[in-house]
Amino acid sequence: LLVGAALAGAPAEVRAALRAFGGPLGEAFQLRDDLLDREGAHGATPATVNELVERARTTLRDAVRETPFDPGASAALDALADLVTMS
Repeated sequence: LLVGAALAGAPAEVRAALRAFGGPLGEAFQLRDDLLDREGAHGATPATVNELVERARTTLRDAVRETPFDPGASAALDALADLVTMS
């Protein structure tokens, strides 16, 4: 995301929003991949994957409830949403 934004000449605030969005997105991808590795589910049916993801989602919800809220993350996501919805 950042490389594309930089090559396109995106302003610093857009790059900051992408950085704030890209980190958690990459983490989510890695968590899913690790979950599939742990369960030996690579190549599994979509139903099996959905079941594993739902179990992980429940665990993640519990972790989020215990994590302090970061107002900066909300502002970064708002900035990214504004960028995505621009015509």
